[in-house]
Amino acid sequence: MRRKLIVSAIVIVVTLVASVVVTGLLIASRPEPEKRDIVRPPLLVKTQPIMPQNLIEPIIQFGTTRADRLAPLSAQVIGQVIELPAAIRPGRTVAKDQILLRIDAREYEAALAQAEGQLARDRAALAQLDVEESNLTQLISTAVNVLDNTQWDFNKTKALFDQQMASDREFKTALIDLERARLTVQEYEHRKALIPAQREQQAAVVRASEATVDLARLNVEHCTIKAPFDGVIEELSVALGQRVQIGESLFTLLDSRWIEVVIEVPAGLSDRVRVGAPCRLTVETMHGSAWDGLVKRISPAANEMLRTLKVYVEVDNDRYERKLLPGFFVKARIDGPTLENVLTVPRNIIQNNRVFVYNDGHAHVREVRVEHDLLDRSVVIGLEPGDIVITSHLDSLYDNAPVSIIGDLSASAVPNERHEVESSLANIP
Repeated sequence: MRRKLIVSAIVIVVTLVASVVVTGLLIASRPEPEKRDIVRPPLLVKTQPIMPQNLIEPIIQFGTTRADRLAPLSAQVIGQVIELPAAIRPGRTVAKDQILLRIDAREYEAALAQAEGQLARDRAALAQLDVEESNLTQLISTAVNVLDNTQWDFNKTKALFDQQMASDREFKTALIDLERARLTVQEYEHRKALIPAQREQQAAVVRASEATVDLARLNVEHCTIKAPFDGVIEELSVALGQRVQIGESLFTLLDSRWIEVVIEVPAGLSDRVRVGAPCRLTVETMHGSAWDGLVKRISPAANEMLRTLKVYVEVDNDRYERKLLPGFFVKARIDGPTLENVLTVPRNIIQNNRVFVYNDGHAHVREVRVEHDLLDRSVVIGLEPGDIVITSHLDSLYDNAPVSIIGDLSASAVPNERHEVESSLANIP
């Protein structure tokens, strides 16, 4: 039994060895396969032709709208409201000089009449000085004539007195008459000399009376409140029959035609904003609506804390059916400077200041220098007009890699001659 097992084992070993030998002979006699190089198909890529273009570089910021003219109307006199038209309500449109409210003016009209009466008396007193001056001029002329005659009589009497042909009493009487005539002339001249000072004093009195009349007339006018301009009543703070005090709020009137937007722009962009630059305004919650305005003025000083500059944009609301109301938070796009004849590429294709350019079925590395970083594009130097940059599969490319363009090259998108881009303010120095 044991001998049978040994024989079986020997047979199995011989069989296995024979199988290995035969297999080796078969493998050795197999013909060698033909060697072939592996040819990879060209990588399909997207491209974009690069052509010179003019870029308007907008500056994007946010601001809040406000009425260009806002007038809080308050009482200038004390009195009772005796007229308040029913049409005068918040939200109603009013025209310039339209009567909004009346306050009882009887007390002020009486004060005006009294002031006008006093002014008339003061003016009459001033005119009386002119009459008095004219009368004094005539009196002086008469008194001078009398003085001349009296002087002649005195000289005659003195000559007779010296010849002892006139008594001492006659001489003294002639001398007294002469002195009296002289004093009369002096008195009239003195009174006339005072007239200019009296006239100036009385003119001051007249001016004071005129000021009193003006104030009284102004109080009467203040009893009627009129709209200072075409606008909309934003707020009404008074009721019919109410007694108002000086300074008490009555209305708030705003001019909704002209809307002003105050925009805080980084001070570093001050050289890129100009007066008269177009600005487009949009409101996030009002889709499909936009308003065009102009930069009207720029603050001459920057905010020291925020390092920003205030830019004021004005919008003519009458141009739009849908009005831009005060208090809106708006996105403002101000047109900045124009970059002329520049070459741009998508920002995401620039890797370590390199881009891939397509030429004759291959991708070639091209060094570029970024002049301007924009939101989605970059202005670069290092490319030539007509160059075709590759915009896809950039991680799989290498210099002189074989590529094939997806679609027809002539159908590739060519940027418009005048292309508008939005500034990435974070990347603008």
